[in-house]
Amino acid sequence: MHISKEGIDEVWKDVQGYEGLYQVSNLGRIKSLGRYVYNALMRKSIWQPERIRKTSRNSSGYLSLALHKDGMSTNHILHRLVAQAFGPISKNSGRSY
Repeated sequence: MHISKEGIDEVWKDVQGYEGLYQVSNLGRIKSLGRYVYNALMRKSIWQPERIRKTSRNSSGYLSLALHKDGMSTNHILHRLVAQAFGPISKNSGRSY
C-alpha cells in the first residue's frame, strides 16, 4: 500500500489477463511492472523498470490506453479496468474512486 501526496491510500491490484505485467490502482492509475523484454535489434533482453502509464481520451471521451502481451496490443478503457479489479461502486459502499 502506498500513501499518496493527498493522504489517500493507493491500493494496487493486477489487471485481469495481464497478471505480472500491469497493475491498476483504486485512484485510477495504471503501471507496467518491471520486467526483462527481448530487444531483437540488440539481440538481448533489456530491463524495463516499473512506470506509471500515460492515458489518452478516446473518441467517446473516456480515458484509455493500450496494453501489450505476447506481441499483441489491445486497447482498454481505464474505468473498466478499475471496476474489474476493485468491483463496482454501490451508493452504500462508502468507497470513492
